[in-house]
Order: sequence, then structure tokens, then C-alpha cells
Amino acid sequence: MINLHLRKSLLFGLIVFSFCISILYLDNRSEDFVIDKQKQLISENLFKLKKEHITDLVSSVHIAAEATLKREYQKQQTNLQTHSQQFKLVLNNTPEHQRCQVLQTLAADDDEFQYQLTQSGQALCQSSHKPSLHSSKPDNTLAEISINTAIADDMQMTLSLLPPQVINEAKKRIAAFIRLIKLQNPETYVWVNEVINYAGGDDFAIRKVHPSQPETEGLLLSTLSQDIKGNYPFQMELDGINAQGEVYFEYYFKRNTNDEIVKKLAYAKLYKPFDWIIATGVYVDDLEYAVDQEINKLMVELNFYNNLVAIIAIFLSVLLVICLYVIERNALNSKERELALKHKQQDVKNYRQVLSSMLDLVERRDSYTAGHTRRVAQYSVMIAKEMGFSNAEVEILYESAIMHDIGKISTPDSILLKPGKLTSQEYKIIQQHLDSGYKLLVSIKAFKKHAEIIRCHHEHYDGTGYPRGLKGKQICPLSHILILVDAFDAMTSKRIYKMSKSKQEAIAEIKALAGKQFCPETVKAAVPVLESANLIPVDHNYLKDEFEEARLAYYYKDSLTGLYNYRYLEHVITLNEELFSKHYHCCYVISLFNFGQYNKTHGWLEGDKKLTFIANKLTAFLPESLIFRVFGNDFLILTLEHIELDAKSLIAQLELDNLNIELALEHINIDQQQIHNVTQFTEIINKIVNKKACPNMP
Repeated sequence: MINLHLRKSLLFGLIVFSFCISILYLDNRSEDFVIDKQKQLISENLFKLKKEHITDLVSSVHIAAEATLKREYQKQQTNLQTHSQQFKLVLNNTPEHQRCQVLQTLAADDDEFQYQLTQSGQALCQSSHKPSLHSSKPDNTLAEISINTAIADDMQMTLSLLPPQVINEAKKRIAAFIRLIKLQNPETYVWVNEVINYAGGDDFAIRKVHPSQPETEGLLLSTLSQDIKGNYPFQMELDGINAQGEVYFEYYFKRNTNDEIVKKLAYAKLYKPFDWIIATGVYVDDLEYAVDQEINKLMVELNFYNNLVAIIAIFLSVLLVICLYVIERNALNSKERELALKHKQQDVKNYRQVLSSMLDLVERRDSYTAGHTRRVAQYSVMIAKEMGFSNAEVEILYESAIMHDIGKISTPDSILLKPGKLTSQEYKIIQQHLDSGYKLLVSIKAFKKHAEIIRCHHEHYDGTGYPRGLKGKQICPLSHILILVDAFDAMTSKRIYKMSKSKQEAIAEIKALAGKQFCPETVKAAVPVLESANLIPVDHNYLKDEFEEARLAYYYKDSLTGLYNYRYLEHVITLNEELFSKHYHCCYVISLFNFGQYNKTHGWLEGDKKLTFIANKLTAFLPESLIFRVFGNDFLILTLEHIELDAKSLIAQLELDNLNIELALEHINIDQQQIHNVTQFTEIINKIVNKKACPNMP
């Protein structure tokens, strides 16, 4: 039969459990309101992002069009300049009365030259019929005749200076660029309508390019055309173009995949030099689907939270029943009290084990930080004891160190698991783990001190840290220890995108940052402890982990050749500027020319095989170097020390002798040229390519 003490404990536990369930029920009721608000916010943000995306896509085509037009203009002007020099030489040696006839003969041999000389040539012919005195003095009028080689900033002026065949070639190149967008991403495409009549009506425009509906290219369009809902999309498009040169509008359109009629948001912008309306769009129901996906993710997180609250409620209720029963049993004999005390101690131990298991789950999400919390805890205890903190304070610091990254449970995997440098937006999101951990722990009375210590473990002594920008004595003394130890373990831990520092290198960096990131008093006490301590080993081999290798390949490897890509180059160049990182001093840029012709002759598949073969040869030839594939047919080599390479030996190593593929090799001294980012490499590589394409360039 249940005794009185146990019945009282069970009754009180049942009351507490009922109270927790009631709170959980009320919390669930409030979640519906939160979900609606979140759905509205996500929908607005996604709509804004999609709107920016289609705007950027159309703008990129505009930029490509202007670049193509200017490039064609430069090419044509270069040719004309050459002809102009020849023209001057011939006319200088021709009697004045015969110059008009010679000019007409020169122009007849070259259509492009004839087009340019239609105006200046007539003036010269007229002047040649005027009577003049023969003399040996050079003709000043002739010296003034030249071809204008300045690139026109105004596109209309550029068009007026170009022959029709050059303009048509530029249009073809832009159309090819638009079709390439569709090939790279089947869900994204751009279409072009050429305006014939800005007043609208029937045949106001002609469809020039539409990668998804090529059968419509060449058809005449009418502003009187309606969609399935009776809207006039072409009229809306033309009105916006006439008003401000660009327009967002909505209409109903048949989806390409399943012929479903759906609403579409489109953005159109006028490219005046060609009278082209360049446009793209996005299906509105895709946005709604994305919103639903985000809400589903949110619901999963909320369900996890609700389940966690329910488990905690049950756990606390059971724990409370046990505690009350133990208290009621204090009146019993000492043996029973001792036994009850042992039960209580075991319960506390179990509670900490549960907490430790929860923290293990957080760490397992990111294998790079496996064991990080335990190492931080052990280093923290060693330094706290050296600084003379009490046993109680040391225990609080130990528990705080164990839990210091518990807030990362709210950090999305896409950010937490990303190797390499985070974007500014991603960095802001991961910074929120401090507030998340604080809110999780501060609500528990036993962990309020821990919560404040944990909240400060990314603050800096000089006030440059986060989340609150505290400095000096505003930061808890125990937090100063946690700040230093967390940084020390990060320095001495190997990551897949960086090598670990030695203990001596890490201590040197800590000394250098005393008074900036770290408290000088804490550094003074910590340095002897860390110097005499043995580093706690990281019992995980990241490079043999298949999952981590796949993650590295996704972010940093070229999918075709297996070499590093531009992302990793950016990361390496960034690290090259850091005081305590390895420094790369030597760089070679290898550019392959005529590779496009090789692809045309042998096929794209053989071209890919040849690139892979070249990559493997480079890796075998330079095993100690970092090798990157950039710009498709170009390779970049980084070495810690300067090495000597020459084009002939490379051609032999890569077996390019009989393939009609040319190789250009350029050496770059990173220290002398002060290269700090990938953009500088891009400029250098472009110079190499342009120099090869135009050998007379300086």
C-alpha cells in the first residue's frame, strides 16, 4: 500500500505536470499566430529576393550587350586605323588631282573601309578638283584626315559608326548569350522583343529571342493580345517602357512543364540602341511553394521545441516527485536518509549526463567541432585554478564551457557546416547563437550565472566583439578565460579548409592580441599554463571522413578536373594576408589557347577529357603546389617558395606538342605585386589572354 509521504509527492508532481501541460497547450495556441506572421514575412522576403533576381538577370544581359557592342566597335576601329595609315601613305605619294580616283579604288576593295570614308572621302574629292599650286610642302589637309578611334560612350553614337553587318554580328552574339543562360539553368530564361512601333497596336514588335519558345521567334506581336484572364501583357509592357524604360507586370502564362496556367511576375527593360525589350519572369506559385517549404521547416523546429518542452515537463515532474519524497523521508532513520541522499545524487548525475548528451547532439551536427567543448572546459579549469578562483567558481566555469556553444542548435546547417569564409549575412546569423544559448539557459534558475558567462564568450577586451560590444571590466572575469581558451582551441584545431597552428604559434598570437581581443591579466596567467600543458588530441581524422571530403568537393573543388576552384583561391589569398598563416610567394598562370578549336574538332567530351588529363599531369608534376582551374582553360599555381618553370618543359609534360594547343606561361611575384584578392589575379590573367590575342599590345 502506498504510504502517505509518497502519495503527497505524487499528488504534488501531478499538479506540476498538469501545470506544464497547460502551459504547453497555451504555447501551441499562440504558435498559429506566430506561424501566420512568419509566413507573411517569409513571403515578403522571397518576393523581394525573386524581384531582385529577375532585375539582376535582365541587367546582366544589358551589360553583356553594351560590352559586346563596344568590343565589336573597338575591333572595327582597329581595322580602320590600320587602313587609314595605309590610305595616308598612298595619298602622300599621289598627285593631288589623282587622289579622288585613288580613294575610290581603295574604298571599293574594302566594304568596311568604304562605309567609314563616305563622308571624309567626298570632302577630299571636292578639294582635289580645286586648282592648287604644286609644291614639295606636305599637304596639311591630308595630314588632318584620320579615322576616329575613340570609343563612343553613347551607344547610339556607337551604332551610327558601325556598319550594319557588324551590328548584326553583335546582335547574334547577345542572342547566343541569352540562349546560354537557358542552357545553364533550364528554369531561368530571358526573351527579347524588338519594338517596331512605340505607339502600340498590331505588329508593334517582333519576337527576336525566346529560348523556351523558339517557334515564336520572328512572329509579330500585338498590344491587343490577351492572356487567359483577359489581361493585356504586351500593352502593360509597352506602357511601362514608354513611361520609364522598365516595368514590372503580372500576367497569366502556361507553364512549360505541364501546361498549367499560372500567374507570372515579369520584369522588362528597354535596350534603346537595338529597340530591344529584354525581359524575364518568375512563376508566382513557385514563390508560394517556397514559402510553404520554409513554413514546413519552421514547423519541424517548433515541433522539436514542443517535444523538448514536454520531455522537460515530464522529467521535472518526476524529478520533483522524487525530491519531495526524499524530503518527506528525512524523518526516517539515518540509513534510509543516506540511501535517499544517494538516490538524489544519482539523479543529479543523471541530469548532467542528459545535458551532456544533448550537447553531444549539438556537436555531432558539425564534426569539425567534435570534442571542442570538452577541450575548452579542461583548458578553462586549468587557467581558473592558476588565477586563484574558488572551487565553486571553477565548477561554474567548467559547466559554462561545456554549454558555451549550445545556442548553435538554432543555427541552420547550411551555415554551421559551411567550410571557408562566411558571407556578412551568414556571419550575422551565426552570431545569434549567443543570444539563443542565453535565452535557453537564463530561464533556468540554476544556470543564470552560466548564461551570462556564455553570452560574453565572443566579446573582446577592446569592445570590438559581439553581441553587445562590451569591453574591459564590463565583461565577467570568468568570461575572459572562456574567450581566450575558445580562441586557443580554434587556433590549434585542424579544419578542412585550414591547417592547425602549433601550440607555440597559437600562444604567440594570443600574446600579440593582449589588450585587444584578450584581457592582459588573463593572458599573463594563461600563457605559462598553456606552455606547460600538453595539447588535448582531437580524436577525429577529418581528411578520411567521406562526408567531409564530399563537402570540401562541393565548396572548393572543380567538378570536372578535381582541382581547386575560385572559392578556395579567394580563401587562400585572404589567409595569405593573416599574420600567423602560411604565406605563398610564387604564382604561375598557365593559359591554353586554341582550346575552343580543339573542342570543335574532337568534341566537347574529348575536350573535357583533355582538361582532366592536363590537370592530372600538373598535379603529378607539381605535387607540393596548390593548383586551381580558372576561366575554363586557364590554370593557376601557388607555391610557398619560388620555383622556376618554362613553357617548353610544361608543353612536354602536358603532352601538347602535336595538338595545336598553345600555352602561355606568366610568372607572378605575389609579394612584389602586392596581390590581396582574386580580382587582381583576374586582371593579370585577362592581360595575358589579351596579350596573346593581340601580340603587338605592350
